[in-house]
Amino acid sequence: MSPIVRPAKGLGVGFHGRVLPLDCTTHTCLLHRPGYNSMYSIEITSDIDSWLAQPDVWNSLSRGVPFRETSWLAAWWKHLGHDLTGYLVIARDSNGRVCGLLPLYRDGGTTRGRTLRSLGDGNACTDDVSVLALDEHAIPVAEAIGRFLASQSTHAEHGWDLIDLDGILEGDMASGALARGLRLGGATLHSHSRMNTWLKSTDGSWESQLTKMSKSNRRALVQSIKKFDSTEHVDFVPTTDADVSLNLCRLIELHQARWIAAGEPGTYAEPEFRHFIEDAVESFRQRGLLFFPTLTFHDQMIAGELHFVGTNRISYCYSTGYNIVHADLEPGRMLNAQVLKSAHDQGFHGVELLRGDETYKQRLGATPRKLLRVRVVAPSFVPRLCHAAWKTQFELKQWMRRRAGRKLIDVVNMEVAT
Repeated sequence: MSPIVRPAKGLGVGFHGRVLPLDCTTHTCLLHRPGYNSMYSIEITSDIDSWLAQPDVWNSLSRGVPFRETSWLAAWWKHLGHDLTGYLVIARDSNGRVCGLLPLYRDGGTTRGRTLRSLGDGNACTDDVSVLALDEHAIPVAEAIGRFLASQSTHAEHGWDLIDLDGILEGDMASGALARGLRLGGATLHSHSRMNTWLKSTDGSWESQLTKMSKSNRRALVQSIKKFDSTEHVDFVPTTDADVSLNLCRLIELHQARWIAAGEPGTYAEPEFRHFIEDAVESFRQRGLLFFPTLTFHDQMIAGELHFVGTNRISYCYSTGYNIVHADLEPGRMLNAQVLKSAHDQGFHGVELLRGDETYKQRLGATPRKLLRVRVVAPSFVPRLCHAAWKTQFELKQWMRRRAGRKLIDVVNMEVAT
């Protein structure tokens, strides 16, 4: 049964008793299904800044993933979202407590603001995008938000034609529930995957982890460790607070040098992007959630990895760099091995190597998970017509890939796992 959506009378009351801005629409969404009966108040506001300024409320719903938290998203919004219009969906329970957030923004472009996208998308490559909610509320809250969003597609102020979400992990229960709610509200969905993220579990002892790897990969990892132990003047340094700013500059230099040598501009080519990363790194450092291991040769950094540590005790490796001048030392492989050992020593539950299907991730014994991009089409004529044209182009590209013997783009049903 579809949700009953009723406009609320008067102004909504925000978190901590704050009156919501005048541009905030508040509705009550009653969601009924067999064995489940709950009520959520759903609100939309463009005032993302005020909510990002309340990290205790926001971060409590992140389920431990750093890329859903204010340390990451507030820095992105400040430096890369300054010309964008926020579109934050807020869910409250029957007692008025915030129990869910879906942070989006309007993409003007050629769509006149009728496309909604997730905060942190684009060049930032934000992975593990989802509805923000506690585990015990995530599925019903996400489904209620989905149904509500579908009902708002023709709204004069909050309407939309397309929702484009990039960076969702296959099997994420909250995202699957959001998809189901949108579909039940009449929206059309298409989700596909071009690449994976890679999670290296650190459960058990270091020795037991080695036994789970293939013989050739285990041998290569052990050889990297032996090479580190036998090479003079090479040191592994878990970065101290005093080194962070200097090492970040050096990591960016190494990262850029490698990509420029390959004829590419590199991730950090734009100053705004560098400022975004600098602010995010400083925020995670202040919270004690930064892991920045480096490899030095004669006290000079020749490789580094930038990790953000989730409160779920998973270390997320966002960026790497190594000195191509010292390629004979294989500093990348050497640092990989030391980082995995250090992750065990620190009691991390895993190391997330994030998006991209580079061979070293498989070599380290990491497990792939499909990274999804999801198109949500509003339940009205013109958006569906545009989607039909888009889908025809998509199928044509698939046919051309098939003819050329290239791997097809995986089309995924998001709702299977929910």
